[in-house]
Amino acid sequence: MIFVSVGTHEQPMVRLFQKLEELIHGGEIHEPVVVQSGVTSFPFKVCEHEPFFPFREMERKMREARVIITHGGPATILQARNAGKLPIVVPRHHAFGEHVNDHQIVFARRLFARGQILLIENIEDLGLHVRDYENLAMKGQIQLGSPVDSRGELCRRLTEYCDQI
Repeated sequence: MIFVSVGTHEQPMVRLFQKLEELIHGGEIHEPVVVQSGVTSFPFKVCEHEPFFPFREMERKMREARVIITHGGPATILQARNAGKLPIVVPRHHAFGEHVNDHQIVFARRLFARGQILLIENIEDLGLHVRDYENLAMKGQIQLGSPVDSRGELCRRLTEYCDQI
């Protein structure tokens, strides 16, 4: 299962959902996709979706997922990492009306440079990252299925990164 979360930000993130549906309809994604869609209204055809999941349910879905795809929000990235996953991060872009500025791009680039996420800067690369997730994650030297860091240590590191940007 692939779990997708775009957090709670009040601006929609349609391009991610369009690409997911395209990949499913094109046969590039063959497994169930569960989406936490936030405020984004999108006419999903094949994805199970809810605007929001309770916190414990999000944690469970993230643990059970083979792949987690998320926006560039620190809390969601932290939650994915604590579930033992190297998240595929599609940061929100100001140019697409997804956020007020491009701070998620700056933040995601820093995490990617440290091997803490897989970064999608071009939405057309999403299919490749999903297909080759295990190999890409191993290059990031993450042992899939086990927590990456203790919650306190990862929180401390994310706080430092946020302070730097």
